[in-house]
Amino acid sequence: MAARGQLAKVSEEEQEIRNNLARFKQFEDRGMAGAEKRLEWIEALAAIRQKRRLFQVQYNLDPQRAVDYPGVAEDQKGGGAIFIANRVKLDLSLLHEEDLLNFLADLSASAGSFASLRSCSITRTERGGAAGGPLRPRLRANCVIDLITLKARDKT
Repeated sequence: MAARGQLAKVSEEEQEIRNNLARFKQFEDRGMAGAEKRLEWIEALAAIRQKRRLFQVQYNLDPQRAVDYPGVAEDQKGGGAIFIANRVKLDLSLLHEEDLLNFLADLSASAGSFASLRSCSITRTERGGAAGGPLRPRLRANCVIDLITLKARDKT
């Protein structure tokens, strides 16, 4: 009976390891595993700005920290890997709302992280205006995004 119990426990642990490896492989395939990729993120922001012809994209990239989402912190206790987030504060000058939606979609599609939108506010920078005048930003968006990666836990 004891041997069967141990065998069942080993089989259960083996299945759990296989499931965790499959999930880790998904993170790896998306480029989310490993060291933070600050330079790649900055280059992605610049590329999106150029591709979408946005007026202005300013950002502030905070230092990395452990993810503080409900449920995730408890799951990370004692594990071999942890989720790390870099908070990015964005200030965007936009012609219209779709510019923001396209920017966020492009950021989510870029490899190297999972972009989690924490908050976003849009304000109008002008009311009315001359018809047929030059194109200029009419909206300002302030957003907070967490760029999340999976990192091996330090052995110290």
